Amino acid sequence: MNYRNHMITTALLAIAILYYLKVELSAESVIWLILAVIASLLPDIDLEHSKANQFLNPIFLVVSVAIAVYFLEMTVVALFAGIILFLLLKFVMLPMITGSHRTNTHTIYFPAFIALPIYLHFGFFFASAVAFGILAHLLEDVFTDMTRLGG
Repeated sequence: MNYRNHMITTALLAIAILYYLKVELSAESVIWLILAVIASLLPDIDLEHSKANQFLNPIFLVVSVAIAVYFLEMTVVALFAGIILFLLLKFVMLPMITGSHRTNTHTIYFPAFIALPIYLHFGFFFASAVAFGILAHLLEDVFTDMTRLGG
């Protein structure tokens, strides 16, 4: 399944569930929906040319530099420290987390691995959206793989 299909299917699933739970349309419900749709791309982060990978690289760089600037103040050293942190995240930490051949990002524990820190720092609202998006992706992959196997 490509990223557009994951985004559309997750959005439709989320809208159906929000409707079933009688959640009123509000800014919060729209934010939850957007977070879930973006999170639905996360399991494919281990694919080099995936939209999740392309989207997160600049975010990793900005966050890394921001963290370094925050702790080291605005200096050239902070800029280099941020770039080094980014390189560590991208080439050391991310491969350790995701593994190879899509083993870790397409497992049932991946949503918990991602959502738990979000829950601890930001609460249930954000964590539930992220967990839903990732679980929707996994469910979508199960059904599309079954379709391929049968056809």
